[in-house]
Amino acid sequence: MTAPALSAQDLIERGWRPAMIRDLLGPPDREEPNALRVNRWGRQVDMSAKLYLKERVLVAEATVAFDAARKQAGQAQARVEKAARVGPIKHGAPGQQYVKAYPPTLRLPPGADSMSDQERWSHHLGELFDWEQKHSYLLEGLSRADRQRAEATVFEKHRRAVHKLYL
Repeated sequence: MTAPALSAQDLIERGWRPAMIRDLLGPPDREEPNALRVNRWGRQVDMSAKLYLKERVLVAEATVAFDAARKQAGQAQARVEKAARVGPIKHGAPGQQYVKAYPPTLRLPPGADSMSDQERWSHHLGELFDWEQKHSYLLEGLSRADRQRAEATVFEKHRRAVHKLYL
């Protein structure tokens, strides 16, 4: 008889994060075929479920390192939720100059009629990446959160412009 074990998914439901599993538990104690994993075509994927001995999990959960990692993960989640509530950049906020500098002036590429949606998006995404490289100096001195918010706002502006171009 095998010792009781928890899957990685069980651990995540208990409040673990993938990095916590890696750092506090290391490699799984055993792996078993996972009949529930299927690809988008409904075919079973050859992936195994990673299992960790329940006794080892309980010992790890009783450590100070687990408490610290769980607290850190909770703080990171709170920052993500706050950023989602704050939303896009407001006028006068840090990064506004970067957002204003982006001119979504897109043109249909040659042969656009015969391109797939993915090819069109890839073409215009390349234009965005080029623009971002040339204008990254506008983000200097911003906090990581302000930088990410400015980049996300420009990306959304670009996405809307591409969508409008092909309507």
